[in-house]
Amino acid sequence: MKRLLLCFCLGTLALWTSNGSAGDNTQPGLWAEFFAFDSALEDFPAIPADKKPAVQRLDKTIDVDAGDDAWPGTQLSTHFYIRWTGKLHIPQDGKYTFFLNSDDGSRLFIEGKQVVDNGGLHAAQEKSGEVDLKAGDHDLKLEFFQNEGEAVCKFSWQPPGKDKEIVPAAALLCPAPEAGPAKSGLQAEFFALDGELEDFPSIPADKKPTLQRVDKTIDVDAGDNAWPGTQLSEHFYIRWTGKLRIPQDGKYTFFLNSDDGSRLFVGGKQVVDNGGLHSAEEKSGDVDLKAGDHDLKLEFFQNEGEAVCKFSWQPPGKDKEIVPAAALLCPAPEAGPAKSGLQAEFFALDGELEDFPSIPAVKKPTLQRVDKTIDVDAGDGAWPGTQLSEHFYIRWTGKLRIPQDGKYTFFLNSDDGSRLFIAGKQVVDNGGLHSAEEKSGEVDLKAGGHDLKLEFFQNEGEAVCKFSWQPPGKDKEIVPATALSH
Repeated sequence: MKRLLLCFCLGTLALWTSNGSAGDNTQPGLWAEFFAFDSALEDFPAIPADKKPAVQRLDKTIDVDAGDDAWPGTQLSTHFYIRWTGKLHIPQDGKYTFFLNSDDGSRLFIEGKQVVDNGGLHAAQEKSGEVDLKAGDHDLKLEFFQNEGEAVCKFSWQPPGKDKEIVPAAALLCPAPEAGPAKSGLQAEFFALDGELEDFPSIPADKKPTLQRVDKTIDVDAGDNAWPGTQLSEHFYIRWTGKLRIPQDGKYTFFLNSDDGSRLFVGGKQVVDNGGLHSAEEKSGDVDLKAGDHDLKLEFFQNEGEAVCKFSWQPPGKDKEIVPAAALLCPAPEAGPAKSGLQAEFFALDGELEDFPSIPAVKKPTLQRVDKTIDVDAGDGAWPGTQLSEHFYIRWTGKLRIPQDGKYTFFLNSDDGSRLFIAGKQVVDNGGLHSAEEKSGEVDLKAGGHDLKLEFFQNEGEAVCKFSWQPPGKDKEIVPATALSH
């Protein structure tokens, strides 16, 4: 779908004037996912995890009476389901009444608990529910399904001492990173598998990759060792996807040199087949291509022994070479709901470290991934999911979601050094070379999203980093994934 959300990102953030404050990484409204179905619906459908929405967009409010026509902004008039998700901003403590007027069914969940149930097949009718809520932001999910006939869904509330009204956009938050330009390289998904492989495995749609990253080129001869940047040495599969940029019309020859199997698809058509179990060997294929961008998928699997995969081309009138990063594009994901966890960048360094290193802006991370929480005691072993055991640095960045105004205490337990910044200000300093020790810092924070950066470096010996907090009136705990986003 087109990246419509960027236009909403600029200049539309509401500023709260009561107890909470919207973070820099939110926009007013809810994230809406529309799913089309082929047959009649009698109640809320079960949505498979791998089912793609027919439409995704940001809805500022939910106040629709479509009659017998298509739902506004879509072509959906019968047999569809909508799921809205985001945050509900509560301006003050108190009892709130929520209303759903719908045809057909609808239901509302706040913090995972059902507040209004207006399910089933029926003409337009309204149901309500009451709930005591604290000031701050609360997880919200609202579902609606339409079978046939007229379609209506209206979401209202009555705050303490106020009149009933449609829930305004200012009370709804959709965390959403902006979409960026395509990056050079391909999206790589690594899957660790159980048991021997004789050919390309069938990967279930709901199977999560062991590791995801962007690979600038594909030019690897790992020998008997683990694949660079991973701990995978046998029984694994890699799928690279993205775009191939063709500079001029003509006949292109593509080469795959691999051990074990590999295959290449351009524009959905197989161009090179180098499948099966074999030592390093190269196969090629020719294809006539027009200038421009073409869908690309490249697959590789490794059973046992040596692992090799090299992806080359020979453009018209040019010499054979590894396909350069400039010809490979990894489209940035469209704007969507922010994901839980922090963006982690790992840097392997040469030589001993005595304190936080200075990382040049042009230095590429050894590994990038999303860490849901920071709660690691690696001992003398490698940091989980990496081959890094000494002389490395990690930088985590993202947003910290504060549920309510108040004084928060943050804790860093680390070996060696760590430090924490919130909204650009240092809150905890646990730097230097030392065995595992904990330091803390307090800060007054408003409800909403706040920029967060956490740094850690490891010289030698044991490696530990644990990030905890103590919200107002609560017990100390590891900062949960639900409070972290990127």
